[in-house]
Amino acid sequence: MSAVKTEEIFYHQPINELVTFFNTDADQGIKSAELDERYQKNGYNELPKIKKSIWKIYISPIFNFLILILIVVGIVIIILGSPGETVITFTVVIINSTTVIVQQF
Repeated sequence: MSAVKTEEIFYHQPINELVTFFNTDADQGIKSAELDERYQKNGYNELPKIKKSIWKIYISPIFNFLILILIVVGIVIIILGSPGETVITFTVVIINSTTVIVQQF
């Protein structure tokens, strides 16, 4: 297998080439000593943690296309003078936004 860059996508490679590239055994994996050495050299096999601002978590649901449509509809309903439907519309917006915030947090 040619020299593989770290940016190259490994899931496109055949298994036998990956086993050779990573110097491992397909049936038994790597030995504990090799594992410790690889941890020291490469670090743990984990995705980096993404730190998201708490303000982005709170504001992002408001800029959702469907929420923007509901907000516009709520404003139109206020202009038309129907308070019952306005309460229902903005309750849906609040519940939806709260759900999204909890899921993202």
